[in-house]
Amino acid sequence: MPSLRILADENIPCVENAFGEFGSVERYAGRDLRSAQLQGADVLLVRSVTPVGPALLEESSVRF
Repeated sequence: MPSLRILADENIPCVENAFGEFGSVERYAGRDLRSAQLQGADVLLVRSVTPVGPALLEESSVRF
């Protein structure tokens, strides 16, 4: 299985333990996520404070 680039809100606990075996986990500030940060990302883990919509995802490589 290829290694995934996983972006996770910095306030989600235990993400490295839960997802680290699948790829590299990078943290971001949930309220400040920008589409440029999603370039090359496979997985996006968000909380309800992160607005996610077409404008954020349309140019990204996020699959999950």
